[in-house]
Formats: sequence, C-alpha cells, structure tokens
Amino acid sequence: MLFNSLHYIIFTIILFAIYTKLNPKYRKIILLLASFYFISVWNTLNIFLLLFNSSLDYFIGCSIDKSQNPKKRKILILTSIILNLGLLVFFKYYNFFVNNFTGILNIFGVNIYLPYSNILLPIGISFYTFQTMCYSIDIYRRKIPAVRSITDYFLYVMFYPQLVAGPIMRPDQLLPQINNIHHTDLTKINYDYYFCILMRGFAKKVLVADNLSIFVDKMFILNPQIDAFQTIIGVICFAFQIYCDFSGYCDIALGTAGMLGINLTVNFNFPYCSQSITEFWHRWHISLSQWLRDYLYIPLGGSKKGTAKTYSNLFITMFLAGLWHGANWNFILWGVFIGIFLIIERLFKNSNFLFFKLPSIIKVTYCFIVINISWILFRGNSFSLIIDIFKRIIFNWQNINFQNFTSAHKYLAVCVFIYFIHYSDFKLDLPRRFAKLNIFLQTFCYTILIGIIAYAYKQQNAFIYFRF
Repeated sequence: MLFNSLHYIIFTIILFAIYTKLNPKYRKIILLLASFYFISVWNTLNIFLLLFNSSLDYFIGCSIDKSQNPKKRKILILTSIILNLGLLVFFKYYNFFVNNFTGILNIFGVNIYLPYSNILLPIGISFYTFQTMCYSIDIYRRKIPAVRSITDYFLYVMFYPQLVAGPIMRPDQLLPQINNIHHTDLTKINYDYYFCILMRGFAKKVLVADNLSIFVDKMFILNPQIDAFQTIIGVICFAFQIYCDFSGYCDIALGTAGMLGINLTVNFNFPYCSQSITEFWHRWHISLSQWLRDYLYIPLGGSKKGTAKTYSNLFITMFLAGLWHGANWNFILWGVFIGIFLIIERLFKNSNFLFFKLPSIIKVTYCFIVINISWILFRGNSFSLIIDIFKRIIFNWQNINFQNFTSAHKYLAVCVFIYFIHYSDFKLDLPRRFAKLNIFLQTFCYTILIGIIAYAYKQQNAFIYFRF
C-alpha cells in the first residue's frame, strides 16, 4: 500500500474514525491490526517474517534483561545480532555476493554454478532490522529494561507509518509512547500542524518528486549524445527528486503518526542548507546517521583512539552506510565518496583551514556541488552509466542542443523554486506558522492544494527508499 494511493487515504480515514471513537484501552490493538493489514497488502509472507524476527528479539531481550551472567548476556546479544544481520544479508545481499563471488572465480578460470534467490526483498527489512537490533543492544547496555508486553513490542516494530522506510525509531523514543497511548488525550493534539506536515509530504511526492523523475529518467541512461547542460540539470533534478521523495514519505509518516498520538523523530533537517558534508550527514536521514554513529562508529572506537583510527572508523561506517542502501557497487561507491569528504573536512578543520571562515553562501554552494556529484554515484546503477554521465559533464559542452533549453530550463526553474521554499521553511518554520492561520484560510489553501495534487496525480509511483 503506497502512501500516495487512494487505498492509503481511505485506509487512514477509516482507521482514524475508529481510533478516535472507540474506548482508548483498545488503541494498541487497533494500531497493531491496522499495521498487520498494511503489511499484508504488500505481501502476506512479510507478516510471518516480521513476527518471526520480532518474536526472537522479544524473547532474547527478556533473557538478556533477566540474566546477571556477563558471558550469557554476551552470547544472547551476539545471537540477536547474528540472526538479524543474517536475515538481512540473505534476503538483501545473497544474489549480490553470489554474483561477485562467481565473477571473481571466473577471472581465475574457475566456473561454478551457485543458485540465485528469487525471493522478493521483504518490505522495510533494512529499517526494522536496525530497529529491532538497537532494542536488544540497548537492553544489553542497560539503557532500557525489556518490555513485558509483547503487544507493545510488536507495535514498536510494526507501527505502519514508519515501518517501510523509517524513521528508524529508538526504543526509548517509541516504546514509552506506545505504553501510554491509552492515556493520550487526543483532543490536545495539534491536528492543524500534523495535517499540514502530511499535506506537505503529499505535495513533495506528487507535485515535485514524481514530475522531476520524468526528466531525471531521461538523463540517467547510457547516451553519450546528451549535452553537458542537460546532464547537469538532470543531476540537480535528481537531488531534489530524492529529497522530496524521501522527506515527503517521512512527512506523511510523521503527520499520520502525529494525528494518532505518536510523535516520530524528524528525519530531515533542511539538508541542502548545509555548509559542509559533515553538516549534511547530520541533516540527511538523521535517524540512520545517528544509528550508525551510536551502534557502529562509537563501538568501533569513534574519535577516542587517535587520528588514524578515527579516519578508519569514519571510512568503515560510510562504507557500510553505502552497502546498507542497496546490493550494488554504486551504493558502496557513494558511501566511500561521502566518507572520504568527511575525513578530508575533519582533517582540514583540525588545522583551521581558511575555507571554514568563508561566507556561508560559498560553503553551501560547495556542499551542494559535492552532494550532487555523490548523487551521480547513487543514481547510476552501473559503472558504465556513471562514467558516461561524468564524460558528458566534462566533454559535451561543444554540442549543446539549444532546442532542449526550454524543457531543461523548466525543470531547473522548478528546482530553484523548491530550493526557495526549502530555505524559507528552514528560516521560518512554515508548517507551524500555517497551522496558526484562520481555519477558513487553511481550508481554502488545502482545497486548492488538494485540487492541484489530484490534477497532477498520474500514477502510483513507489517511493525511492522503498527499494532499500
């Protein structure tokens, strides 16, 4: 069930009507049943995998919490990590490893056959795997007690607004809210604000991301004849497509959950206003970057074991961040590329490099250019395509097709307008200001916006991060 579908809208309206009218003591059950239904629409097998995965971590978490034996607790947490990562690797990376392993053997003249898996990637597995892992790890670290209610735990893992593509919620963020949901006073929820966030998400996805994808798809193909100007605009369009697509999903998730009395963590904090790649990584997909910091980078030693170790920890973290995004070398290249710039910035920042004293607009421009280069690696699904795009940008200035200027300029104008809104929201917090407007003015604006979205809506395009 896609968020940008009529099915989801009807489902949410019916759920909200039932949720607000029935006795509050049934809220957990209603949300859990709604989550089961949401998952089953994708694939019924997803429910069984989720129940299996969740049940394992629930019972392992209880065992870790009860045990006072350090050796037993270590065995239990290692079991949890191995099982979670084992399922993730099998479903997401098995074919990738088979393909590369057999390819390496073929280089040395060894030809073997290994079967490929035809199993579809379970929806949201990259996200809920990290969510269940941090639950067990936090219990092991004595940060939280094990939750006793299996209903609460299942809802923590399966809460449908954030199940498919995040944000990745920590147990101390979500479990207390679930535990007290029957005490939540729904009349005190700021519905105006959350509905505004929800509509912002729909607008980002349907009006911006889906329309920019038309031009982006034409640019990200093997075609040496496409000129440099169009290629650059195609890359810029992808930067705003992926931002509006992913942050649009997160806005819909945050708005839906908020109106149900659950506050999800903010996953994007105006990343294209960043003045460095380091700052960008703190503003983009925040729940993932913080998860990697707390459960990978810091356990590796963080910045506590010398300069060389710090840089290697950064590199390993970003290498795995790239691999987390998908079973393809382009994602690994993307992670390594970002990791190299994080290391370079840390190196020069420690030496008080002049760059960090330059005006903000220059630093924002630098960051935006580097991130756009990284998006070529992210979006290009093969080495040949990535090389072709870079060659076009570098060499195809002499054969610019002026007949295509109108089309390219149209999409560039959209990107400029979106950045203006992006920066204005960064400075003014537009949703909170809009939520304070007169109800009649809000209704008038929403009526126009819904009409535009309905007119622009052509087909159900899946969110980019659903494939991860």
